[in-house]
Amino acid sequence: MTDLCTPGEIDDFCERWEIAQLLHQESHSYRDIAGMTGASTTTVARVARFLNQESYQGYKIVLERLKIPKK
Repeated sequence: MTDLCTPGEIDDFCERWEIAQLLHQESHSYRDIAGMTGASTTTVARVARFLNQESYQGYKIVLERLKIPKK
C-alpha cells in the first residue's frame, strides 16, 4: 500500500475501514461514529451507502472473510 498510496490516502482508507466496522455493528448512530473516528458525517454516510446499498459489496466481503461479527 505504501508504494501505491500517499500517507493521507492510507489514513483515509484506515478511517473508512474503522467506520465500516462500526456501522457493521449496528449499535452506533452516524453522529456517534463521526465523533468516535473524527470523520465527517458525510464520510460516515458515504461508507454506509457502499456497505448497504451499492452493488460492489467490498466492505461486506472483507467483514465476512475476517469473520467480524455484528453485535
